[in-house]
Amino acid sequence: MKARSYERAYGAQPLSSRGGEDEVVLRESELLRSSGHEVQEYTRHNGEIIEDGILSKAKTAMQTLWAWDSVSRLRSLLRHKKADLAHFHNTFPLISPAAYYACQQEGIPVVQSYITRA
Repeated sequence: MKARSYERAYGAQPLSSRGGEDEVVLRESELLRSSGHEVQEYTRHNGEIIEDGILSKAKTAMQTLWAWDSVSRLRSLLRHKKADLAHFHNTFPLISPAAYYACQQEGIPVVQSYITRA
């Protein structure tokens, strides 16, 4: 099976300070690969967000609803390497639910996981 894993990471972090979501993505990818599956990851990092005034804050807010740049990149990836499944983790704010639309347009089923702290 060819799986794609997508997440929004909290930024460049040393291994010792990785969060729970990062650990889940890493372990799931390792498990799938060890079982012979091809896994391709697409990750956006919060470090990409530049909060420099009201316009950049408005852009980030709009991207949370529809991240047009991520959709474009994802559709290109999906067209070049067709996946059997897309597994999304945290999509906010840089990937957004618009990624589901990209998968739908390419005929790829989606699984969504949300990992939260209890």
